[in-house]
Amino acid sequence: MPTVVLNGTRIHYETAGSGVPIVCIHPPMLSANCFDYLKERLSDQFQIIAFDIRGHGVSGRSRQKLSYPLIAGDIRQLLDALRLPQAYLCGYSTGGAVALQAMLMYPDRFYGAILISTMSETSDWINRSLIWTAVQVSRLRAKRLLTAVLSAGNADVLQAFKSLYRSAIRGHLRNGREYFDCSLHYSCTARLQEIKSPVQLIYGQKDIFFHKYARILQRGLPHNTLQFIPKGRHQLPLKNADELSGLIRSWLEHTEAEREREQRAKRDSARALGQEREFAYAHEQEQELARVYERDAVLTGSAQAGESAAEREGELDRG
Repeated sequence: MPTVVLNGTRIHYETAGSGVPIVCIHPPMLSANCFDYLKERLSDQFQIIAFDIRGHGVSGRSRQKLSYPLIAGDIRQLLDALRLPQAYLCGYSTGGAVALQAMLMYPDRFYGAILISTMSETSDWINRSLIWTAVQVSRLRAKRLLTAVLSAGNADVLQAFKSLYRSAIRGHLRNGREYFDCSLHYSCTARLQEIKSPVQLIYGQKDIFFHKYARILQRGLPHNTLQFIPKGRHQLPLKNADELSGLIRSWLEHTEAEREREQRAKRDSARALGQEREFAYAHEQEQELARVYERDAVLTGSAQAGESAAEREGELDRG
């Protein structure tokens, strides 16, 4: 399992496939393996990068208090370590809020983002109550109970539950609690207009308590595509992997085609501007050369006139 030290903490990550890179961000207490199904379905065309957030899964415990800006900084350093100048982000649930924070902090490092069942704030009483309960359960050190509930809620089959649970139980309870706690207090809704990159928003049709956040993001983000998965609930990466990966693939293909057209237009514009500058420079050189010829002609004419006058004076003297 590859690891890299980011901001003083050893971080575990996995990559699959090649092509345009996509960095996946998981929610609290889970780990990178909640994206295993998407990795299987998308790695034929894209480079999928899934990492365990500090204090989660196999990654080391964070001595710094976990925060969205801290995780966003880890993502930037992970891109540096992998020598990737830019990438897409794919955030699930509260991982999507981290993706929004990363794009606000480092806009030049991300092509755009795929946000799955996510929010820019937590303002409804139901989700706030659920997150508050998770925080309180973690304070009771009921780690097995909390990881079992979250793993069971996300898994589609028993094997997936076992995989999620084995990874989640290895995490550090305090860091998981800090990640949950961020969700209660974080809001970037007022800053959504600052995110100029394209964003895909995907929600389950039956995830009705998150439809409010879908509308907030749709209104606030300048360039977004909102899509719903029929009969889907909140846990789309594992329970609706086929529909989800299909939507992501189609959106990425369209977005990448648009980005390539824009880059080509910029190259053509730069080439045309370069040719225009070359033409202007050549024209300026021609004008300068013409001025030199004209000046030489004037000087030559003056010299010839002076010689003629001197000759006439000499003839008069001889006469």
